[in-house]
Amino acid sequence: MIAYLFNNYPYKKIKKIESNLNSLLFLVRIDYALIQNISYCREDSSINFVKMMINYESSLSDDFRLILSRIHCGYTPELELKNYFSVSRDFNEYLKSLLIKNFRVDIDLEGREWNSLEHSFKIFLRQLTTRISLIFFIGIFYPLGISFLVIFLPLNNFFLSFFSPFFIVLLNQLFKRYISIDHYLIGLLNNNNYIDKKRINELILLLKAFAMELINNISPEQAFINAYRQEKSKLDILGNALSIEISKLVLGKKTLTEIIHSLDKTIKIERYRMILKSISKMLLMNSYQSSGKIMQILQTINKHQEFEKKLDLAFKGEKFKALIFIFLLPIIIGTIGALIPFLSNLTGMLAFNNLNNLFDFSYYLKTTEIVLIALTLISCNSVSCYYFLKIVNQKSIRIYTILSDIIFLLVFLMTLINISIA
Repeated sequence: MIAYLFNNYPYKKIKKIESNLNSLLFLVRIDYALIQNISYCREDSSINFVKMMINYESSLSDDFRLILSRIHCGYTPELELKNYFSVSRDFNEYLKSLLIKNFRVDIDLEGREWNSLEHSFKIFLRQLTTRISLIFFIGIFYPLGISFLVIFLPLNNFFLSFFSPFFIVLLNQLFKRYISIDHYLIGLLNNNNYIDKKRINELILLLKAFAMELINNISPEQAFINAYRQEKSKLDILGNALSIEISKLVLGKKTLTEIIHSLDKTIKIERYRMILKSISKMLLMNSYQSSGKIMQILQTINKHQEFEKKLDLAFKGEKFKALIFIFLLPIIIGTIGALIPFLSNLTGMLAFNNLNNLFDFSYYLKTTEIVLIALTLISCNSVSCYYFLKIVNQKSIRIYTILSDIIFLLVFLMTLINISIA
């Protein structure tokens, strides 16, 4: 187990770096295509690529700094890049194709889908219902399994207290492994916050208008001001901050680069911050040709947002099932849980033919045993409810969990009282 954990940690770390690079690759392709479109010196294309990768400040930056230093020492750029391999297979394929094409970006190369992240996400969508069903199954049958285990195989109190912590760890690991996955798609938010989503939609609206204005071959500053004026009424969240920034831009107190940098701080979402930095660099290179590249970025974001809508629909489809489970589960385990102190002792007495106190239910009542069983089952119920609701992105998880626990306690106590009175 220790060896598995020890080996699994670096593997996960490498996979995370690979996914980050695959996400970054989309912007790398667009940036480099723009560099090639405005460059008149084809012999420096490989060095331009190396310098561009250094400026990204990614996990590859140090590697490309070393390559640049070796080029300055007289080594051939193409040979250095040919011998370079990153942890990302997609990036390696892209670099290999650039070398084959002598660092020329043609329609074929630029239009090809390099990023495997979209393919992985589509597979995830197909498997999502099965993944959710697996967690639902374990969340329901684990508490039921504990109930029947205690009935037919009497356990000491010390051992019984370990069931709940194990269940928490189990469901948490399943949730992280099968549901809460960062797909690293450039336009996909790992966040269900309404404000964040609205802020991003406003940013996309502004950038789209900005790109359309740039096509008119006017200055980036004027294009940004025009875009803001067009979409001002729709910018509920970004509007106030941008109005101040636009005033400073008009008065010459701020540059457009500084305004984009302030937007970067406002957004606070790493992928969109990367996009804003990339757009800022594009504008410095060639504002007119940047319009097409910005539209290309926005088209990809729109495609990824469509993926996100499909994901949300899949979760909403499971919401009704989750709500049924969180109210049905406490009724079942509450009823069975209240019977455990009686049935476990009853089976033990029948096994030893000790029938003298068979119908004296006060003989079975052990307060500590009942309390421990109740605590174990209610904690399992809370954990199941929490993860069921978290999977389907249900709001007010705490309220629903408390209601489910109250149902469990009522059913447990009513069953216990009825059996004791009978």
